[in-house]
Amino acid sequence: MASKILVPIDVHEESSWQEVLPIAIERARKDGTGLTMMTVVQHVEINMPGVPAPEKIYPQLRAAARERLEGIVQGAAPGDLPIEYVVGEGSVYREVLRVAEEIGADLIILASHRPALRSFLLGANAARVVRHAPCSVYVVRPS
Repeated sequence: MASKILVPIDVHEESSWQEVLPIAIERARKDGTGLTMMTVVQHVEINMPGVPAPEKIYPQLRAAARERLEGIVQGAAPGDLPIEYVVGEGSVYREVLRVAEEIGADLIILASHRPALRSFLLGANAARVVRHAPCSVYVVRPS
């Protein structure tokens, strides 16, 4: 039985939430808990490789990511399910692990990938979350 469920998704990749959200909602209902939904704004480079974007754009990117995250979840989740939203910044797997520790998650539910997709929860990131998570990880393979 989980008391804190963390669900990281890529707000730009439907396959990261399409099958994960129903499973997470069902699990939260079964365990009598809510969900902590999260996404990560990765650091970006502009104009030239190795030149990071100005720090002043990140508040706007985080706000847009949160709005998109809330829209995705509210469109799928029942209104009475308690949901918290978190937008991390930087390295995907590090942010997922940081938030899992911070909230005391005892379950992380995330999507794996289809080999042709290039979303942020692919290969190395998902594998690192599975290997280093402080709790159980439920990996959903999109069909």
